Parts: sequence; structure tokens; C-alpha cells
Amino acid sequence: MYILPSNSIDCGGDGNYSDKKTGLAWISDNGIMNQGKTVDIQSSNDEWEPYKKRRDFPTDDKKYCYTLDTKERRRYLVRETFLYGSTATADTYPSFLLYLDATKWATVTVFDGSRTYVKEMIIRAPSSSIDVCLCCATTGSPFISTLELRPLNLSMYATDYEDNFYMKVADRVNFGAPTKDPIREDL
Repeated sequence: MYILPSNSIDCGGDGNYSDKKTGLAWISDNGIMNQGKTVDIQSSNDEWEPYKKRRDFPTDDKKYCYTLDTKERRRYLVRETFLYGSTATADTYPSFLLYLDATKWATVTVFDGSRTYVKEMIIRAPSSSIDVCLCCATTGSPFISTLELRPLNLSMYATDYEDNFYMKVADRVNFGAPTKDPIREDL
């Protein structure tokens, strides 16, 4: 399936829409991902459309991957968010792995169902597509709320080692922001 190089994917979402808060165009993953199931969630963030649903995957050792088209050797920001919320079946919070292609990226461990967990990395695309994968839950089921791919300006984040390594975002701080609302824009 062909996906445009800049994406905001609402995982588990019902359809495509433009976000009223940010102006970003979100696409549903219904035509992209045929694995897993959509789960309705309730949370303090449920007024923001991308966090009204999530996509849950089976608890097994298989990788469940989103294939995103890229331009080879172009830098990208890859961002995944995870809001578990509260559901009628929440007995154990999940812990699972994230992969970019065959490289282990991060472990997502949910301690608070009302908190939004964010994982970001900056990569130089090794080919014309990348696979962003979830797998290997040790508790609960792997799940995802949003997946974003943003091409970066060619001069941003250039390093001597970018062909062999990716940059993992440790923290993002907005000093002097008038509110706690996230600031999102298409790059």
C-alpha cells in the first residue's frame, strides 16, 4: 500500500479528518493495517480525536508492522504515541517492544493508563520504505494510538554517523508555552 511521505496516522481511527486543534490531516490506518483490532478508550485526552481509539495487536511473538514510504537517504522524524486509557478489559497494563525495520528501537511499558507515552527517533532512510513494528508483549497486548512520519529539512540533524545509527529523542521541552497543550504542525 502506498502512503505519502509525510503522514499523521490515527491508529484504530474510523476515517480521515483534519484536526481542529492543530490543522493536521489525519488518515485512518484501516486501509493500511489489517491486523489487530480497534478499541474505544476513555481518558482525560479523549477530546483530541487521535486519542479516542487505539489499535491492539495479538499477544504473540509476531511483528506487526506499518510500512511507510520514504525517500532513500532523506532524514525523517518518526513518532509513535500510546494512550492506553481506561477500558472494561484493562486488567494488566502492557509492556512490549518497538522495532524500526530489524533494529530494536524501544520498550513501551505502560504504568498509568491516562498518560500518553511518546517514542520518537530521527533517522536517515536506508531505502524507499521503512517498517515501524510492534511485538513481543511481556504483559498485556501491544497497541498504538498514532504514528507520524515527518520529512526533515535536509540540513537538520546531520551527523557523521547517521548511516549507521539513529537519533533517539530523550525529551522534548517547550519553555514558556502558554498552555500544556501539545504543539503539532506539519514540517
